[in-house]
Amino acid sequence: MNDPRQAYQQRFQHNTALGARLETAQRRLSLARLTTFGLAVAFLFWGLWMLDSPRVEWLVASGATLLAFMLLVLIHGRVAARAQTAARLADINRDSLARLGCKWELFPWCSPPTKPEGPLADDLDLFGKGSLFHLLLPYGTPFGRRTLAHWLQEGASREELLRRQEAVRELASKLDLRQQIQYEALGLACQDCATEDFNAWCKDTASTTVSPLCRVLSWLLPLLLVLAVAVDLLDLLDKALWPPFLLLNVVLTLATAPRVNRAFDRLDRMGRNYRPYAGVIQLQSALAPESALLRDLTPHAPGTRRSPYDELVRLDDLASFAELRRSPMLHLPLQFLFLWDLQVLRLVNRWQRGAGTLAPNWLANLGQFEALAALAGLSYDHPDWCLPELSETPGAPLLTATNLAHPLLPPERRVGNDLQSPAAGGAMLICGSNMSGKTTFLRTIGINAVLAQAGGPVCASSLTLTLLRLASAINIKDSLKAGESYFFVELLRLRDALAVSTGDPRPLLCLLDEPLRGTNYQERTAVLRLTLQTLLERGAAVALTSHDPEMLKTPALLPRLRLVHFCEQYEDSDQGPRMTFDYRLREGPSGPGNALKLLKILGMDRPL
Repeated sequence: MNDPRQAYQQRFQHNTALGARLETAQRRLSLARLTTFGLAVAFLFWGLWMLDSPRVEWLVASGATLLAFMLLVLIHGRVAARAQTAARLADINRDSLARLGCKWELFPWCSPPTKPEGPLADDLDLFGKGSLFHLLLPYGTPFGRRTLAHWLQEGASREELLRRQEAVRELASKLDLRQQIQYEALGLACQDCATEDFNAWCKDTASTTVSPLCRVLSWLLPLLLVLAVAVDLLDLLDKALWPPFLLLNVVLTLATAPRVNRAFDRLDRMGRNYRPYAGVIQLQSALAPESALLRDLTPHAPGTRRSPYDELVRLDDLASFAELRRSPMLHLPLQFLFLWDLQVLRLVNRWQRGAGTLAPNWLANLGQFEALAALAGLSYDHPDWCLPELSETPGAPLLTATNLAHPLLPPERRVGNDLQSPAAGGAMLICGSNMSGKTTFLRTIGINAVLAQAGGPVCASSLTLTLLRLASAINIKDSLKAGESYFFVELLRLRDALAVSTGDPRPLLCLLDEPLRGTNYQERTAVLRLTLQTLLERGAAVALTSHDPEMLKTPALLPRLRLVHFCEQYEDSDQGPRMTFDYRLREGPSGPGNALKLLKILGMDRPL
């Protein structure tokens, strides 16, 4: 079994030491550059002005030291690039160590490009700082973040999940590859790209297509102008032929300028925004995958002369060519002599018709590849976690696990429990005193179900899952702005759960934390019994917490209801009575509550 902490620590120390050595080398190279440049100037000055006549040997010495200076500049640039790489890799491994301990404040996070919808994300801490998304992908490309966010919110078919699990197993052992992906994505953290705009631009070949006449003239006029200039330089004719052709080039430039400027403005946004993804795509292309999903995601460029990496670099080059129009001193001669803009526009149109038909698919596949790498990283970081088994047994519990724990808790605070959730049409009532772990356990069930149905590992020694849908009412908040009371928001959540329980063949697992506690006991009991009975009749499985199991003990519900509980322990100490929790799930009903005992421990009790 691998030791990820040791691996990250060794890599952090190695890259930190390497970065320090390279920084020292940079300082020495800077001094050497300054020295050689000074010597080159001194030799030149001495050889030309200080002696009676110029001396060749001093000029040769000046040239040699100048060449040494240029060589040192190249070496310094490479050393600086290596130093930056070492620093980034040290940061990545330092962040990985922080992630192992769930020290959220010590490593960065980026929100998904699209805002998550629905209460489930808030109830289960799927997004935001200290969330599941933060744990999986602290930095990543917009495509990877968008794909992972979608996978955490939407389930997949059994066949697709099995393909993802196979890919996760393969990528889990490729630490170097995953860290190279993180390195390439580090500069893109928290950025976003208008994917729809890029896809539309790739298809919009009409905006870069010129008329057949302009296309012919863009080739013919520069050729005739060059020939006319050659004839004039060779003095073959008495009269210059080039002015009319130059004038025609100017006229064609002015006629096509509005269209060219619009096309180049869009090209500038596309080329520069998407060039950074070439590095990740190159890593993806170099992989020789064994799993079927990774093979399907490998970028290909059939019908083009370049690789996907080269094509994205080419797009950036074309944007640079178009950018010349902002430098008149260079652009005007090129434009009036060779119709530069029309030549670039023709190349852009060719790129759209070739690589442009494939690039949107490359970027979409990149997002899936990065999401798989993030799930594989979680599997590598926690070798004691497991990839779930997918069950198709009718009438079986929706989720069965051993040593199931919450993945967002630090390892020293995690407590695992064995679980057999209810089957479709059954309910599990989780009882216990305050702070005993009921709500956390409810969230543990939900967040591991989300991880399992995204294709990733779960925080358990073993887990068998029936593909399901989730609904929840855990983190209830009233809304002053909307004029909605706590009880009304609870009712809306239960209504949504009832709506989710129909129209989908997958069974529903509904997680309810102290439902309807915002109203009086009599009405709460009646509404909760009715809601629970309706959910069970519709084939949902329900896990709910409560301090009062008696409210659900009716003839209609008892046969479908299983009672489990958490409890606390008391001990005397020098500072007075203490209450502790072991967070272990036990069968059967719970004992009395602990509210009065808590008051006594806090010194707030008084005789009535």
